[in-house]
Amino acid sequence: MKKFTRLQLLAAMFLAILGTASAYADIVCVPDLLVLDAANPAGEVVIDYTGGGSANVFGYSLDIVWDNTLATAVFALPDNGPFSGAATFFVVPIAPGHVRVDAAIGGADPGITSGELCKVTFTAVASAVGTSVIDLTIEKLRDPDNQDVTGVTAVDGQLDVDMLGAPSVTDVLIVNDTLGHTDDFVKDTDSITVTANVIDDDVDFDETNIAADLTGLGGGATVEPDSYVASIATWTIASAVCSPADGLLTVTVTATDAGSNTANDSDTITADNTAPTPLSGTGVLPGHEQLHLSWTDISGNDDNPMGVEFRYAVWGEYPVYDIAPPAYPDDYTEGDFAVQVTSGTTTDWPVAGRDIYYVAGFVYDMVLQYSATGAENQGRATNYWLGDVAGPSGVDGIVDVLHDITQLGDTYGLPDTDGDFDEFCDVGPTDTGSPRGVPMPNDDHEIGFEDMMVFALNYSVVTPSTKDLTGGTPILAWQQVSEKTWALSLVANGGDLQGLNLRADLPAGVGCTVAAGDLLADQSAPFFLRNMPRHGVDAGLALFGRGAGFSGSGELVRVTLSEPVTELEVAVTARDADNKGLDVEMDASQAAAVPAVANLSQNYPNPFNPSTTLTFELPQERQVHLAVYALDGTLVRTLVSGQREAGRHEVIWDGRDDAGRSVATGTYFAPVRAGDFSQIRKMVLLK
Repeated sequence: MKKFTRLQLLAAMFLAILGTASAYADIVCVPDLLVLDAANPAGEVVIDYTGGGSANVFGYSLDIVWDNTLATAVFALPDNGPFSGAATFFVVPIAPGHVRVDAAIGGADPGITSGELCKVTFTAVASAVGTSVIDLTIEKLRDPDNQDVTGVTAVDGQLDVDMLGAPSVTDVLIVNDTLGHTDDFVKDTDSITVTANVIDDDVDFDETNIAADLTGLGGGATVEPDSYVASIATWTIASAVCSPADGLLTVTVTATDAGSNTANDSDTITADNTAPTPLSGTGVLPGHEQLHLSWTDISGNDDNPMGVEFRYAVWGEYPVYDIAPPAYPDDYTEGDFAVQVTSGTTTDWPVAGRDIYYVAGFVYDMVLQYSATGAENQGRATNYWLGDVAGPSGVDGIVDVLHDITQLGDTYGLPDTDGDFDEFCDVGPTDTGSPRGVPMPNDDHEIGFEDMMVFALNYSVVTPSTKDLTGGTPILAWQQVSEKTWALSLVANGGDLQGLNLRADLPAGVGCTVAAGDLLADQSAPFFLRNMPRHGVDAGLALFGRGAGFSGSGELVRVTLSEPVTELEVAVTARDADNKGLDVEMDASQAAAVPAVANLSQNYPNPFNPSTTLTFELPQERQVHLAVYALDGTLVRTLVSGQREAGRHEVIWDGRDDAGRSVATGTYFAPVRAGDFSQIRKMVLLK
C-alpha cells in the first residue's frame, strides 16, 4: 500500500492551495492527527476525498485499521455533500480495530469531484496511552458508470491518546548540605542535594522519565535522579563546580511521560566564589572587662556579606608587659576566637583577664569565605581602665579618689627599684598619650607625672559607648531674667561641651553672685563652678570626668547683680573634651520667662557636705521666709526673710546655724513661705 510521508502531505496541501495539485488525488483524514486526552476523550475524523481522480466518485469501499486498545470507533455518513444522503452505507467488521466501509450515492447523481466520504468518532479507552496509525486502504473506487476511478491514493492519519494526563513536577529544592545555615548560596566544593516532587498516573512511569539540568552545579544537562521513591526524585552532587562562578544558578527538573507530555519546575541558588575584601576602619577601645569594637559597614566588602569575626592574641604578664608583644592574627584561623557579629558596626566583647588584647577582624560571607588581613583590620587595647587599681572588693570599673587615687599617692614618685613600688599604679606613659591608650610602663620605670595624668583623665570615666555626643556647634543664650538677674542657658548641641568661661565687665559699684543653673543638677557627672569677683563676672564651669559632655537644655549659670543693669554684654570661651577651643553660637532670640507658679526645688547636692543650694521661684514679688529646722523642730538657721522680686532665686546653706557653728550629721528640713505659697524639702548632711 502506497503511503505519503507527512512532508509529502504538507507539500500536497500547499500545492492544492496554489491550484497546482492536479498531479495528486488523495483520500485523507481531517484532521490528519487526532489527539485524545483526559480533557478531550472523544473526537471526530472526517474521511475526505480531495479530488483529482480520473472520474467523479459515486461509490467506494475503504479498509480502515487502528489500535482499538487505545480508542473505540463509530462510523457514520458525513455531515456534508452528496455522501451525507448515500443510498447505501455499510460498516463491515473484520477484526477488532479493523473495518471495511462501503457506500454509494445512488440514483442519477453524477458523483463528486471532491468532498466528504464518511466520518469516524473515536473515543479513548480509559487509562490508555499511546499512538496509532489510522490506516486507510482503497479497496474500490467507482464512478457513476461503475467504472474504476484511478489516480487516487489513500493517505493515513494518526491517533494520539493519553488518558493519564501530563506529569506533575513541584517543590524543586536545592539544599546545601555543607552550609547548614543557608540553602540560598553555594560555592565550589559544597555538597548539594536536589529534590523534586514528581507525579504521573502511568504505572510504567519511573526515573527514566525524569531529568534535571545540573549544568550550573557541574553536572549534565539531562541527569536522571539517583533515586525516585514515593514521588520524590533526588540528585546528589558531592562537590559542586559552579557555572558561572558568581551569580544566579537555576536547576530545572523535567518529567516526560509515554505520551510525550512534559512538565517542569525549577529552583535557584546563588553562586559565590569570591572572598570578601579586608575589613576596614577597625577600632578597639578599652572598657571594664570588655573591649569596644567598631568597624566600617561591610555591605561594600562582598556581594553577599554575612558578618564579621574577630580573633585575638594577648601580650601577657599584666601589668608590667616586659616581654615581646604578640603578633596580630594574620587570618581567620590564627589566634583565638573572640566574637562574631552579623549586623551593625559596633559591639562590646566581654572578656575577663586583664591584658592588652591584639584584635583582628575578618569579613565572612554567606558561603563562609573569609577576607584576608588588611591595613585597617587590626587594633589593640586593654580590657580595663588604666588607673582602676583598687576598690572595696578589688577592681570595680571606675577610677575614684577613695581607692584608686589614694593608692597612687602611696607610691607616687617611686622608681621600680624601690621596695614599695606598686607596679599596678605604673600605667603610663601610653603609646598615644591618651588615657585609653596602651600602657608602656617600662618606658620610664617610675610612678610619676605620666601615671598621674592617666589617673586624672580617667577619673569617674564611663565607657565610650555611653557617652552622648550630639555634635555641631553648641547654642547658648544670654538672657535677663529680672531686673537684677541674668542667666546663661544651653539651648542645643551640648554633647561636646566640657567647660566654659563666662566674663562680663560690671559698672562701678555693682557686685554679683554666681550660682549654678537648674541644668547642672541634671548632669550625670559632678561639676565645678567658681567666680572671681574682683574681675566682675569671671566664672569657670566644667564637668568632671573625661568625655562628660553636657546633655539636655536649660540654665547653666545664673548671675544676680547687687543693682539693676539694663545691658550686660558677656564673652564666652568654650572647651571640648580634649580641652580644645570650641566655637559657640549665641542665640539672642531665646526669651527667659518669669515662672508661672511658685516653687521650691530640691536642694543640691543632697546628701551634702559641707554646703548645699536651695532654689525657689516666684511668679511675682512676694514676702519670703526660708529657714532650716532640725528633725525635732528646732530652728537652726534663717536663710531668707524679706521681700523678693519675681524670678528665680538661689540660697546657699553652709551647714552652720545662726550662731555660725557647724551642725551635726543628720536630717534637716527647709520650709518656705511666700504669700499663700508654702513648700518643704528634706536635706541630709553627711560628714
